[in-house]
Amino acid sequence: MTTDEMPPWERETRLRIEQCRNALDGTPQAQAALVDALVTLAEDVMTDPPGKAVEPASEAVALAQPLFASSHAHRPRLIAALRMHYIALSLAGQYEAAIASVTSLVMHLRARTPCVPLAADTELAEALWELGGLYTTTGRHHEALTPLREAIALYDRAAQTDHTQTGFATNTRADLTAALIAAHIPR
Repeated sequence: MTTDEMPPWERETRLRIEQCRNALDGTPQAQAALVDALVTLAEDVMTDPPGKAVEPASEAVALAQPLFASSHAHRPRLIAALRMHYIALSLAGQYEAAIASVTSLVMHLRARTPCVPLAADTELAEALWELGGLYTTTGRHHEALTPLREAIALYDRAAQTDHTQTGFATNTRADLTAALIAAHIPR
């Protein structure tokens, strides 16, 4: 697709990415701006068509990892890149790569615990739910059980103060039941 065929928002985002690439001067700020622009592009093109977001999301992760290694202040940026990455890979049908990406995301979400109370961490619950779903999709039903159970516990805790989380807990219970049945484990 040429830039003339792109929607205006995509042209603008790609222009911003190009400007960020041209401004790369070795500073973390310039690299962070490029990661942010790539994450925005990945999010914007996620389903248009499935797979289109894999490249910018992969590049965002590749750039965000050394940023995080240089300063843990970049953890939120790496988390955003990993989230877009696993979603893009999942939509593209690259399930094993998506499992690796969401597993890394779970690790980084857990590491935020001092800043985000684990009991109310719905971002972690969502990532665990997705990990369980990916395991189920790939036929690894036994492996799906632990992340799904943990997601339910987190959603249940969050629902004590935010009732909108009850639906997520219910949906995750349904996925857990399906995994238990597929794994031939009595409920």
